[in-house]
Amino acid sequence: MRSFPNLADAMEEMAVALAKEGELVPPVRDGSSVGSSFGQSARATLELVGHAFRLEDPQAVLIDRPSRPINVPYVFANTLWATSRSDLVEDIGYWNSRAPSFSDDGRTVRSAAGPRVFGGQFQSALKRLRDDPSTRRAVIILLTPDDLMADTRDIPCTCSLQLIIRKSRLEAVATMRSQSAVMVMPYDIPLLTSIQCIAAAELGIEPGSFVHFSSSLHVYEDEIATLEEAASGGVSSVSIPPIPSLAEFDRLAGFSSDMRQSISNGTIRELASSITSGDEMDYGSIVRLVLLGEALWQEGATGEAAHIWSMAGRVGKLAAARHASEDAARGRA
Repeated sequence: MRSFPNLADAMEEMAVALAKEGELVPPVRDGSSVGSSFGQSARATLELVGHAFRLEDPQAVLIDRPSRPINVPYVFANTLWATSRSDLVEDIGYWNSRAPSFSDDGRTVRSAAGPRVFGGQFQSALKRLRDDPSTRRAVIILLTPDDLMADTRDIPCTCSLQLIIRKSRLEAVATMRSQSAVMVMPYDIPLLTSIQCIAAAELGIEPGSFVHFSSSLHVYEDEIATLEEAASGGVSSVSIPPIPSLAEFDRLAGFSSDMRQSISNGTIRELASSITSGDEMDYGSIVRLVLLGEALWQEGATGEAAHIWSMAGRVGKLAAARHASEDAARGRA
């Protein structure tokens, strides 16, 4: 298994392997699966069965991809959604407009990581690691037998996340049943490594490497161009600041709630005006700026959004890039 210093380098090698060794697989027939566009279209895939890599730095995971910039606010909002143990569409739909399409009832998302990870398993895994630092039993299970038997629009792509202390660092191993290689991986891995880093912070140790294993690594036929960009080295990585313990995520959840309230009552600009730049841009500061910038943009305050993002350094620049790309695309249309 090859090791890489960041996610961009890992994705480049992964894309080369998938393009070279992948095989075409007929479309899935399940009308409740995103693999069939929920029964709306046939989507053949290029697939590689069984692929793994190791990330040496679990915080070097934000992808800078000029042709299709990632949704950085959603990356952070997704982690907040998980740590708050929510599975509600309304809590994540503002940041990801596709969320409702994965809901069976229009209210909840069955596959949401929050209740599965932080509903008890996370603390149980930490207890095992504290009681026995050499344990191999700190495995958080996300995919359950009930998922196999359920008639549902979505089940977790992640089977499990194992946490292992070795050489006084917290290693992690994620196992995926299904991994969209270029469109979803840039969101799945930051969530999983964030859980790893939160656990490390709770234990008072440094995070170690992150191993990612995919049973089905794939792209859909209409994503080949994006795969080729990754294979050619057309992406780079930006690092997330050191990730704090759960207490900081509780405070961030409070900020997010206040921000959403300010959107509802029309005072989002006033909230933005109270934000000042500091010399120390820690994780919480970056997340607040990125989310606030996105909220301002969505409310039409594009100038204020650009200013807020500029305060967040490279991560803020990456957050702004998506909208710049969308504006350029509309200009060409």
